[in-house]
Amino acid sequence: MMSGFLSTLSFTYPWMLAGLAALPLIFEQLRGAGKAPGSEVTKELLATVKIYNEVPAGTDEAYLAALAREYAAFCGQEQARR
Repeated sequence: MMSGFLSTLSFTYPWMLAGLAALPLIFEQLRGAGKAPGSEVTKELLATVKIYNEVPAGTDEAYLAALAREYAAFCGQEQARR
């Protein structure tokens, strides 16, 4: 359970503010499958995020960096609870 974890993740750019739908469920699915943070998992994460959210062209690198950071934090929170 992701008690206390935000149901959406916001990224602030000079030109956009986006809240990502389904992100906690996506994080839980990846973590439940035993997928540790890393570049391949981050690419999979972005591909899944794109199913549920519009990701503007040219922003993949920014999203990859933010998603990698937030997934690593999520995995760290889950590990600390155990």
